[in-house]
Amino acid sequence: MRTFGFWLICLSAAAGVLAAASAYLVSLSLPDEQLEGLTLAAPAGTQAALEDSEDPPAGDDLSQREPLYEVGTKVDAAMLQALRDQSVENLRVKEFAWERWRGKWWFILAAVGMLVGARLGKSRSPTSAGRVQAVSGYDPRPDVESLENTVRELLAKTEGSAESIASLKQYLLDRLHELQSGELARLADARGELIERMGLSAYAQLTESLAPAERHINRAWSTAADGALEESRASLQQALSELAATRERLASLG
Repeated sequence: MRTFGFWLICLSAAAGVLAAASAYLVSLSLPDEQLEGLTLAAPAGTQAALEDSEDPPAGDDLSQREPLYEVGTKVDAAMLQALRDQSVENLRVKEFAWERWRGKWWFILAAVGMLVGARLGKSRSPTSAGRVQAVSGYDPRPDVESLENTVRELLAKTEGSAESIASLKQYLLDRLHELQSGELARLADARGELIERMGLSAYAQLTESLAPAERHINRAWSTAADGALEESRASLQQALSELAATRERLASLG
């Protein structure tokens, strides 16, 4: 049973990662009112598809054509019609919404699979039992509040700072790494217990904002590492908004 639990956790984790990858992918089969106003996170369409019906010359590489719509373009009705005419099926956008996420049920199923796998291995593995006990009775609220306060502090630190870019970059990397290995790690370790204690539906509501907050914090670290401090600040702003929503959801869930 322990081996089965291990493989169930591995398969569930892989399914969860694949499902998470589709969180910002929206289908053009959705009604226009759910798509208009979104912002493209990847180019869409090709200029070549709207040219006259003559076949492109031999050797013409369509992959090198200019995109019809660039990153950052706001989706409108005309764009949707043009893309559907090109048989485009999906768009990658910058905004996340639970109701648009096609992979959400796979993500929830993966979370359940990880919980079941952990419980299967729990009674047979002393080290695993010790790990569960370590997070028993875990309260996520202090860690969420700590994340929110730290992100707010980083935004204040980087706004109009007189420090050198190199010094500011290192400060961001160090503090964000502390969040990744501290509060975020504890929240991830307690996932199984939280699902068991809160229920799957309540935990799914919590992840609507907590999962994007974690992604924005990780992106803030990676863009800071690349020296793109303005992009890092933008990710921190988004993380702060999602963390505030997480705190409010925790309060409403009791």
